[in-house]
Amino acid sequence: MGKDKNLLFSVLFVLLIWCIFAYSFKSGPSLREIRDAREFMLMDMQALIASGGKIEFYDPDRKTKLGRADLTLIISADSWGYELSNIYQAIMSANGWEKIDNESDKITFCKDGAFAFMTKPKRGEDDHPMNGVIVMEFDGATLKRCHYRKR
Repeated sequence: MGKDKNLLFSVLFVLLIWCIFAYSFKSGPSLREIRDAREFMLMDMQALIASGGKIEFYDPDRKTKLGRADLTLIISADSWGYELSNIYQAIMSANGWEKIDNESDKITFCKDGAFAFMTKPKRGEDDHPMNGVIVMEFDGATLKRCHYRKR
């Protein structure tokens, strides 16, 4: 009877681990979805770059990451202002990014399960303008945040 009980607990434990493992794969995006999202995010980021602004830093997601894609663009403070911010917002909207929130310090967007934010032009200490930051991300969390349903 003791051996049967241990065997039953072992089988149940293995089934539980297998279910958790299977769910973790199901809840995140597939490699194809990540590649597709990275592709449209790169094209959209290139459209922003082409519209102006002095680039301080650009990370086009060349590092190998598992289960996610993210791009970061930092625009120099001397070229980041309301006019350029409005141009960038118009480009994002024209490329299918839906404005989700217009918070006090940033604007957030969603597109096909990807999430993006753009900092608003503002001044820091000593009344110096601050850099503009645009980040685009795609992973399991952004799929949930953007309420994306797989087709």
